[in-house]
Amino acid sequence: MITNPVFSTLFDTNLRQQQKQKRIGTIYNAYRIVIAVFFTINLLMLLHNRSFEIFALINYLPTFGYLLFSLVLFIVYYFYPKPTLLFIGLIVDVVILSVALYFSGSVDLQISLMFLVVVAASFMLVSASQAMLITMFAVVLVIYQQFFSALAANQLTYSIVYNAVLMSASFIAVAYLTWSVTKRLNQMERLSERQTSEVNALNAINQQVVQIIQQGVMVLTHRLEILIINETAMSQLQLNNKLPSFFLP
Repeated sequence: MITNPVFSTLFDTNLRQQQKQKRIGTIYNAYRIVIAVFFTINLLMLLHNRSFEIFALINYLPTFGYLLFSLVLFIVYYFYPKPTLLFIGLIVDVVILSVALYFSGSVDLQISLMFLVVVAASFMLVSASQAMLITMFAVVLVIYQQFFSALAANQLTYSIVYNAVLMSASFIAVAYLTWSVTKRLNQMERLSERQTSEVNALNAINQQVVQIIQQGVMVLTHRLEILIINETAMSQLQLNNKLPSFFLP
């Protein structure tokens, strides 16, 4: 009996899960490149402006490194989709956004939204423990920049405390909601995998039945592609054991 590999992959849940993870990771890596490009454009505009300060210029130079890192990580992950690469990328994202937030001088809405994207993406791309570590890392950096730096300079105000607490609470809220949604989706995926396992068991039984049945049996798709064919049907149709393709001649 001959079974088309396409028919077997229809029930391969591990393969589908890996493909899904790689697709989401690739999309986020592409998003990182877009953000790095915008940061680089901002730097080029700063260079074009003759009134820039050399201190600000020196601290904006890492944006070029961030762009190069984003491109390299995108290429490496595309060919070697490892969760560790995603975790490293998310950590770098938090550091870069913290630097951008520091030089913005105050709470920046765009940067805050990017922080939330990183926190939410971490629960979809890496394990829950790693995602929680990234969330806490982001909270610590934000509190340090917005609270402790102002405290050390004796410039602590109610507005600074309010912004730091609000951003930290937002990170934790987004992390919890994303974790809840991801957990629910994982439960649904596990249910789907269990149902697929039952279908796999039934499929194995069907293949055994097809193999031992005396009549010729052949299962085709609407494109006349052979999914399953037993020895009797191959003999009746005068087909070789090694088919050049799985389509009917």
